[in-house]
Amino acid sequence: MLALVFLVSGIALVIIAYSIPREAQINPDQVTARQMEKLEMYYAQLGAHLDKCIIAGLGLLTLGGMLLSILLMVSICKGELYHRRRFAILRRPMKSYGSINMTMGQLASGNGREPITECDSSTETHDALSAEGIQHLRQTQ
Repeated sequence: MLALVFLVSGIALVIIAYSIPREAQINPDQVTARQMEKLEMYYAQLGAHLDKCIIAGLGLLTLGGMLLSILLMVSICKGELYHRRRFAILRRPMKSYGSINMTMGQLASGNGREPITECDSSTETHDALSAEGIQHLRQTQ
């Protein structure tokens, strides 16, 4: 929550500082030299203050972004640790390879000497099989 406050306040400071004009919008012919000098001093000080606001806004923006990224990394790491601990119980040692239900002992003893054919179980393959393709497969077996 604090990170979002820093981000929003930093953005607001930068927007406000850039939206305020830095120069006088007065015609110099209508103003005396002393008044023009006072206006220039005022706008010079205002420009310095606006520069400080921009720097502070960018600092808050950076700080908020860093805090937000740290919180995101912490939540990701905690989530991974939580899932690892939770699903470690559910995992069993691999007794079969792929989708074929043959143990490694059967492969070593030679009981699994039948030819293994691979089949893609995606829907595209099932949709691509036509009646002629099925008849051709039946004839070849």
